[in-house]
Amino acid sequence: MEVAPANTNPFETNRLLVELSTYYQDGTQGRRTSEMVKDYATRIISGDVQGALWLRQPDVASGVAVIDPTEGAGARVSHLYVEKPHQTTQAVSEFVEGLQEFSRENGGLYAICDEIPGLNHEQQAEVLEPRGFRHVGRLTMVYPLAQKDPPSASAPPLGRRVHLGVDHVEGLISLFAQTFEGERDQLFAPRPGNTRESGRTFLEDFFLNLDTPPIAWGSLGIQMEEEIIGAVLAQQGYMAPADSKHLWVYDLMVAPDQQRKGVGTYLLGELLRESKSHGIEELYLEVTEGNPAEHLYLRLGFEKIAPAESARRGFWINAAVAQSLGIPL
Repeated sequence: MEVAPANTNPFETNRLLVELSTYYQDGTQGRRTSEMVKDYATRIISGDVQGALWLRQPDVASGVAVIDPTEGAGARVSHLYVEKPHQTTQAVSEFVEGLQEFSRENGGLYAICDEIPGLNHEQQAEVLEPRGFRHVGRLTMVYPLAQKDPPSASAPPLGRRVHLGVDHVEGLISLFAQTFEGERDQLFAPRPGNTRESGRTFLEDFFLNLDTPPIAWGSLGIQMEEEIIGAVLAQQGYMAPADSKHLWVYDLMVAPDQQRKGVGTYLLGELLRESKSHGIEELYLEVTEGNPAEHLYLRLGFEKIAPAESARRGFWINAAVAQSLGIPL
């Protein structure tokens, strides 16, 4: 078996990514993720992003992996798909070996998505744990607004409250860059690498996405003079129907030098009160396992959703590679 750059065979790459897109079409994130995969297909074939094909025969591919390299900080596999006849632990194991070898020029493979078609969590563990990977997942939490009231209103700890929109994108890009700068890796951020470019892509997707447009009252920030020092972005129709009574916290960002000053607590409290006044019954968010922010959410009244009720989402992390690259886990 051989792993080779995806753009050496655009036809096979496109065929497999269309299959992957179709797979996601029926998943929890539906059309949004499907369109993202199609965008990856275009970028891979044009050579704009690094990718890999698993070739079983000279020109016939049996699997495709989308590889996101960070600048000098290893590589992350954000999508991995193998054709149904090869969705076995043995086949995926050989694929992962090839991907590890392929990624060494970028410093090593430090993360692999945990949604591998055909393999459940236990089978993925059988493949990845012997290779030094451990699972880092996302906890889903909910605030049941239909059952309890949000915290009492309070004044902003700093600056002034503002409603955020597309006109604030440039300021939010700066906040995004500050939030992720120096971490070298954003395991669950939209795209690793240049933080300002990542931020632009992330925010344009949030404010300009036609499938799930933002709600006018669901994005709040704190502004000091002309600088946005904290923001919470929420979306209706993400991971749920657009007409549902559910709201998702898309992201919460606080500038590093303004953290632990009550900014995040205030923004989430304001969002909860706004949500209640607009008839929202449940406010959801996700947090990486082990993130200290989990304690903030619990203190505010969010509740963990039992793993059996929540879709497993996360990455398999190669701790040794991540440590050698200075990537915090």
